[in-house]
Amino acid sequence: MLTEILTQHSCLRHNLEKKAQSLPASEKHAVRKKDSIPILESFHRWLDKAAAKLLPLSPMGKAVSYALKQ
Repeated sequence: MLTEILTQHSCLRHNLEKKAQSLPASEKHAVRKKDSIPILESFHRWLDKAAAKLLPLSPMGKAVSYALKQ
């Protein structure tokens, strides 16, 4: 569950960095900002779903709760 979502997001971030690699610094920032939003929104939705299924005081529940507060 967690491994899958992290692997997926890692691949998306890698592709984003590859896309921005040849751009000037100012354009890299714009591309990263624009393309990162859907990745982060997807991760946040996953965290919300995971939080509903986890015990709040379990180690994973605490980690998810912490991530949602960031």
